Amino acid sequence: VTIRSSSIGTGAIGNVSGTLSNSTNVTVERFIPPTAGRAWRLLSIPVSSSTFTIRDAWAGGTATRVNNESGGISSPAQTAGTSTIITGHAYPPPATNANNAGYDWWPDLWNAFTGKGSETSLKRYQAAPNAGGKWPSTVASRSTIGTLLNVTDPAYMLFVRGDRTVTSGNGSTTLVPTGTLKTGDISQPVPATTTAKFFTYGNPYASAIDFAQLAAFNSGKFAPEMRIWNAGLGGWQTVKQVSGVWTAVPGGAIAGVEYIQSGQGVLLETTSATATSLTTKEAHKTTGISSITPFEVPGGGTQPGLLFTDLHTRKTDGSLLMLDGALAVFAQGNKQGIGDPYDVSKLKSFIHELGVSFNNSGALLAIEGRPPVSAEWDTLHLETPGLTKGAFSFTFNAKNLAAQGAEIFLLDTYLAGNYALGNDGVSQYDFTVNSDAGSAFIGRFSIVQRAGTILPVTLTSLSAIEVQGNVKVSWKSATEAGLKHYEVEHSTTGREFTKLGRVNARNINGASYDFVHQQPGNGNHYYRLRSEDADGKNTTSQIVKVSLGEMKPGIVIYPNVINASNRITLQLNGLNSGKYQIMLTDMAGRVLMAQQVDHNGSASGQTIALPASLSAGKYLLLITGNENSFTESLMKL
Repeated sequence: VTIRSSSIGTGAIGNVSGTLSNSTNVTVERFIPPTAGRAWRLLSIPVSSSTFTIRDAWAGGTATRVNNESGGISSPAQTAGTSTIITGHAYPPPATNANNAGYDWWPDLWNAFTGKGSETSLKRYQAAPNAGGKWPSTVASRSTIGTLLNVTDPAYMLFVRGDRTVTSGNGSTTLVPTGTLKTGDISQPVPATTTAKFFTYGNPYASAIDFAQLAAFNSGKFAPEMRIWNAGLGGWQTVKQVSGVWTAVPGGAIAGVEYIQSGQGVLLETTSATATSLTTKEAHKTTGISSITPFEVPGGGTQPGLLFTDLHTRKTDGSLLMLDGALAVFAQGNKQGIGDPYDVSKLKSFIHELGVSFNNSGALLAIEGRPPVSAEWDTLHLETPGLTKGAFSFTFNAKNLAAQGAEIFLLDTYLAGNYALGNDGVSQYDFTVNSDAGSAFIGRFSIVQRAGTILPVTLTSLSAIEVQGNVKVSWKSATEAGLKHYEVEHSTTGREFTKLGRVNARNINGASYDFVHQQPGNGNHYYRLRSEDADGKNTTSQIVKVSLGEMKPGIVIYPNVINASNRITLQLNGLNSGKYQIMLTDMAGRVLMAQQVDHNGSASGQTIALPASLSAGKYLLLITGNENSFTESLMKL
């Protein structure tokens, strides 16, 4: 009997309520599409056997090893359309070294100069307590190709290139394990938390199963979420129920994402203090189908508020390729610290470090639970390891946050600016990484949010200038009503701010203020104002920056992506005192704004108000004076 699988669907065996006779020679196919290219897949095998091995199930059996050392396609000839090549190139030449261990081998994958080959294309998970574990290419891992089909190791990571004729490029294939069909109750060991944080689970049946039912039946043994390895991402998707809606991070509310398909393995997080076992039952089977595509626009329920944060790289044709994502859930019962039901730890890809997660007091989270948006500012710190030179983009998808009155901003410490995010729908923020280490800083970005309030003060300007080694912070207000005081805050990173001092408010329109920071030292310095009204409500200004010490003559504009306030900060570095002309033009050269600033010769940063009518697009800012001329580009999304 063969249970078919192809590009149009996969067959299944429904609920078996009794004993299934004559099921010892069943082939359960698993079609692997070519769309993700050459990629790792986390796979299980729905049959058992006392004689068949993993090589028999996935690599065509013992007699058909690829071992042509002359560089040909394969020898002996391979059957197109089924199985895949499983390499063991940690074994040195000749090919018989790998072949004797059950692996395929060919010279293109062996580096004669270094005396090393590429990794084996079959990995077994190695668990670790309080950590994400490993997928090593050790001798113990390589020996698994000769393992009999059983449930001791229920899922393996397999690198699929295509069928066994594919030694370059990629293509589709169908895996064809044959053995006794697994039916009835299937038990699998669950390690204690002192032994492992995660463990592999493999769907034992030739049918999809409903993770929600599996988790409910085995309550208390593992956390109620699972990690799916997505071949297209080259990384993990965390699947969890958010306000009654099964949601993938990254990806969103994908239909059927809670269904584990036939032949699919996942990672589960153990919560049992002692070793135990979980049971998969026939009743957990489902006819549901999961597309497992992480590129749909995220969805959400009615409550709580959701903020999906996805990281993309921009390809040479201008299109975006998703790399990773994280989710913040704003709901009653959550707290700012870790330990909420919605807090789910981040599991990094074993392929690359590049990704995005929330960092809460050192804990990296794929999903972070936060209390509902309130009048107080709340900061979510993003962590983006592995950034390399190139163009990237964040997309932020807000759901139900408008009802909470949220004001949301992305802080970019490298550009020392903030960008307003929408509280309903998708916002995008493009950024680049260059040779400057600060542009690839792992903590470059954070998200701040609060509930919108009527501002007790409206600022018309905020600046910071160097005066004989001191920094004078100056600001002017258009209106002040019921305002108690201003607090001047300082940072050397643009991320963590400390209070320098307090200035009482005058509560008159058009008031001007100064505050002097004595001898802060060379380097970058960031300043902002926090104001408090009579009701105790706080508002925080935008950030201005000043650099002290030796510097090349020039200008700095931040942010270079214009935020919702249509304000930027201009800093003049190492330029002679005098009058400088500022002109904003569109790309056709039309002048949209012109004004003059007086520069006292010191390092200074001051706020520049751009026209309120600016539409989305690219603009040029020209600064001229004292035989100097500078041009910088700006973008409004």
